[in-house]
Amino acid sequence: MNDGLTKGSCITLRGPGVNTTLRFEVPGCGCGPAPDSVIVVPRLGQQLLMVRNKGRGGWEFPGGKLLPGETPEAAARREVMEESGASLGELDVVCTYVVEKDGRLSHGMVYTGAVTDWGQRTDTGVIGDVALFPAAPRDVSFSDGFVELMFRMHLEAGP
Repeated sequence: MNDGLTKGSCITLRGPGVNTTLRFEVPGCGCGPAPDSVIVVPRLGQQLLMVRNKGRGGWEFPGGKLLPGETPEAAARREVMEESGASLGELDVVCTYVVEKDGRLSHGMVYTGAVTDWGQRTDTGVIGDVALFPAAPRDVSFSDGFVELMFRMHLEAGP
């Protein structure tokens, strides 16, 4: 997944009420504050797994806040399992991010990994549905271009 972005590059995505800055840097470089959240882009063949958030009414990639003492990778695996029931193989860091929404900042990491198994999802209160998509769906939770960028990067990278 590269979309022409190289290590050290940075882009800002803007949407209604949200600005997302993505930094494509070397993992573990110590760039920026410690992450407080994660987003995961799970892959199954040429499709990406997404979840429908009941409150926001749109499709999004699994993710959420880190629990106290939890590593970002452990949070990524937990969030995907809770929200979708999927287990992932090796995780790769796509980029780090800073999201500014409602005057608050969230710092996190974006991971990608292949779905290796399916189990029972436990987050049925917030997540309404789980689906695989070959292209970005129209009804996404955040219209800042992040979902579309992740699909472009995935399709360019191939299987």
